[in-house]
Amino acid sequence: MEPEYYHDDPVELLSEKPRKKKLIALLSFSLFTGAFFFQGVLAANINLNLGSRVEFGQGIVQTIACDRDGITLLPQTEFVNSSGSGSHVIKSIVVSQVDSSSNGCQDKILTFKGFGETSSTSLNLVNSVNSIVVVVSAGSPNFSIPATTGVTLTDISSSGFTITFDPTASPILASEIFRFTVESSGTAAGTTLVLSRASVGTTAGVAFTTQPQITIKDANNNTVITSNAVVTATISGGGQLFGTTTATAVGGVATFNDLGIRGFGGTAYTISYSVSGLVPATQSVTPAAYTLGATGPGGGKIFYISTSAGFTCGPTLNEKCFYLEAAPPALGLASFDTDTVNSPSRTWAQTTPVRYDNVTTIGSGGETATATGFGWGYRNTLAIISQGNSNPATSAAALAQSFTGGGKNDWFLPSLDELTQMCT
Repeated sequence: MEPEYYHDDPVELLSEKPRKKKLIALLSFSLFTGAFFFQGVLAANINLNLGSRVEFGQGIVQTIACDRDGITLLPQTEFVNSSGSGSHVIKSIVVSQVDSSSNGCQDKILTFKGFGETSSTSLNLVNSVNSIVVVVSAGSPNFSIPATTGVTLTDISSSGFTITFDPTASPILASEIFRFTVESSGTAAGTTLVLSRASVGTTAGVAFTTQPQITIKDANNNTVITSNAVVTATISGGGQLFGTTTATAVGGVATFNDLGIRGFGGTAYTISYSVSGLVPATQSVTPAAYTLGATGPGGGKIFYISTSAGFTCGPTLNEKCFYLEAAPPALGLASFDTDTVNSPSRTWAQTTPVRYDNVTTIGSGGETATATGFGWGYRNTLAIISQGNSNPATSAAALAQSFTGGGKNDWFLPSLDELTQMCT
């Protein structure tokens, strides 16, 4: 059987004079908790052997607080086969003619519910979802839905959308639905950020295995689902965050995706999540402590541990490090092993086309790729490469920089002090 459609043959409420009754549809109106409803039996498609499908159904143009001209609702059903039987289930609700302007429903919430014939308790339309919330915003697309299992928005335009139900998520039987309602409401301003999901993972230098999630709440502890505020993460006490330190809220919930911490092992750091004008959320994170010779986050061996203050490091010396890790041959970098046929040697740095110890093109500080201190190895390596030593087949610096063992891409040749420490 082909899908049947619960059609909205829109009939507007006009005050001038009543419309004539249609022979094929009966329109009825009822008031229920202050909202208009449309109701009726979901009729089957009837083929009159005319080469086309005749669809029977009914609908309504619904007036809501933010759109006095009315929005059109058109529910659709489909037949789902099952072993020995089948059933009609709700497939979608097509919503159109929505005024999404600033004078209409912009920054409002549209809430859709379904009811049986006698009960005032809303039905579960799919899984355990008994109401569907659609946020109207000024962006593009200007309709969105907070994460709701089994429900998505499709066919989004500037004046409408389709609420689509996942057929595998147990959508409600069409025969159980007697009414649908839609209500519009405003939202209160956000006042507080709440840590709704704490980060998990304490390995310094590795992104949290479970990323933090922040919810924007109003004064009544309700989620401000219209909020798309940008949440910023900061850290106190000498630690350092890496990865993306901002997350944009969707439906009032901001989820970070690659945030991590650098810090001295065993020291508690406080991460603050903030939005201007709102009470921030905080979380305490204590990185795991490393010992000399232990396996580091990149699978190598820890050969240096700093003081709790750390030291500057990284490609531009604007990062903070607390330990150094050496890649062993077991990581697959056989080329850094002994000088054999399978592991040819590389020159640390050539003097042509440009002498690595005379000039650099990496920055404005006059680096010569010969800095000796802790934290300078990475910058030296990039300086050597930028001076023409970019072939991994001949340059140790280029080979180190191209290495991705242990899932890391920031390996480098050590500076003199770093190399001395490694050999101590």
